[in-house]
Amino acid sequence: MYYAWAERNSKPEVPSNEKRKRNKVNGMISVDAMSGEIYLELKPNSKTEDVAKYFIDLCKDMNKDNVDKLFIALDNNSTHKEKMKMQLKEHLQASGLADKIAVEFIHTPAYSPDFNLAEGVVA
Repeated sequence: MYYAWAERNSKPEVPSNEKRKRNKVNGMISVDAMSGEIYLELKPNSKTEDVAKYFIDLCKDMNKDNVDKLFIALDNNSTHKEKMKMQLKEHLQASGLADKIAVEFIHTPAYSPDFNLAEGVVA
């Protein structure tokens, strides 16, 4: 813990090590509820396009296994919003999978990391 002195009516500067290089990893994980098979991808950074591509690849693999409906639970990360869902929809239509597999998104409540499987893997 740090402490600092400051003149009255001024903001003290508190030393911080935030500029220190950190290792960061983003995890995307899916679990087949029937077989228990895990589909995991770890990336150093994750953008909306990366998340959409992960779900596209997942849909392709699930379609090969004759799965016709996916339920996907998402936390409230900014990469899980409408932009990602639209990109997924466009790719599914372009690849001809839109009629073969239905995707339904379920959002976890805000501030509930216990409901997010990836938190336990990458934390």
